[in-house]
Amino acid sequence: MAAGSTARWAVAVLAGVCFSLSFDFISCDTRLVYGAMNGAVTLSPSSAEPFKEMLWLKGKDKVADWGELHHIYPPYKHRVHLDNTSGDLTIFNLTSSDEDEYEIESLSLKNKIKFVLKVLEPLPSPVLNCSVTDENITVSCKAPANYSSHQDLIRYSWYCHPVQCDSSLWNEVYFKKNDDLSQEVQCVISNPLFNSTSSMVLTTCMPPDHSRNRYGLISLPLVTFSIFVFVKVFLRYGRDTERPNPS
Repeated sequence: MAAGSTARWAVAVLAGVCFSLSFDFISCDTRLVYGAMNGAVTLSPSSAEPFKEMLWLKGKDKVADWGELHHIYPPYKHRVHLDNTSGDLTIFNLTSSDEDEYEIESLSLKNKIKFVLKVLEPLPSPVLNCSVTDENITVSCKAPANYSSHQDLIRYSWYCHPVQCDSSLWNEVYFKKNDDLSQEVQCVISNPLFNSTSSMVLTTCMPPDHSRNRYGLISLPLVTFSIFVFVKVFLRYGRDTERPNPS
């Protein structure tokens, strides 16, 4: 009962905060934006009215303001462009340190607008591995261990003939030994900006067949013995033909 009362109280407080903020023309509007490493991204408030003044913040730090003066603050000098009409803030040469919450403040806006910026690196080729247990084959797909840029945003998709690939959203798919092992299995990893693909043929999962080598090892002594017997008989026959007949 205490836990349920606490949860209801927390929900009520959150609803009350957003309700009270709406009377001060402040809303709980936060937008998630993705930018590519070393690329550019634009944070756009999409205001219907032209701006007369504005201030952009990253957390509590000033990024750019425009009013009586137009000022860009370090470390964003020469790396941002502020559109005085639309209020759009464009950041160039993105780095991981640019990740944060951005906010635009202006008397031209009824509501404060916040942006959460995430900077993503291009995805490397995924690594495919497989294992065989009894009659089952498991194929796994992962981003390389040295890739650490927002692994929580990575999604998996598979392409192959069986229905396993059509329905799998995880980093593993499963097959049977009696499936078509000549088929190619393709794994695609993706995030909101990038994707990358790797593939493998299921036959590479199976251990090599040593039966031919085993048969070769068995037959080699037999061939050697046969040659030995043949040579011995041939030499004896030769000596018998060269021996003179008694008169």
